[in-house]
Amino acid sequence: MISEENTGETGYTYDKTIYTITDVVEDEDGQLIVTRKVTNNDKKQVTACAFQNRYSAGGSGTDGTGNTSAIRTGDTTNIVFWAVTLVMAAIGVLVGNTCWLSP
Repeated sequence: MISEENTGETGYTYDKTIYTITDVVEDEDGQLIVTRKVTNNDKKQVTACAFQNRYSAGGSGTDGTGNTSAIRTGDTTNIVFWAVTLVMAAIGVLVGNTCWLSP
């Protein structure tokens, strides 16, 4: 059986589906043949095991207290540095090309 482990994270609703995998091995003329069947909670055969979890932190665009805040992704990239670098590189390319083209 395959199921998802509920780690108790705040705000998450975990999928409670339990998948059962049944392998049947049969001997057909000296050759072992495996047939696999995967079923869900309702005993319906499925082609894949997929868990669908939900997260709720107080509503869309909020920090859980009802206050709107930026989503924290852990990305610490300094976007201003890269924007200035891009502009300086573009200026360098333009200046370099005009110098080469001047007679």
